[in-house]
Amino acid sequence: MKRVLRKLFGAKPSEFDKLIVEALEFPRYTTHSFTFKGMKLDVTDFVSVAYQIKEYFGYTNGF
Repeated sequence: MKRVLRKLFGAKPSEFDKLIVEALEFPRYTTHSFTFKGMKLDVTDFVSVAYQIKEYFGYTNGF
């Protein structure tokens, strides 16, 4: 719902949304290193990890 509201009202994409966009441009199941919120992460499936990061840390209460 928040994503729809952001698109409707032109709000800037969240840091988590930017991470997912970046991940979708990277080949699946390929080793990749990236830094997020000061943490250096080495992963084998960037897309899966990006969605997990958003799911675990990206949601807040309210708008």
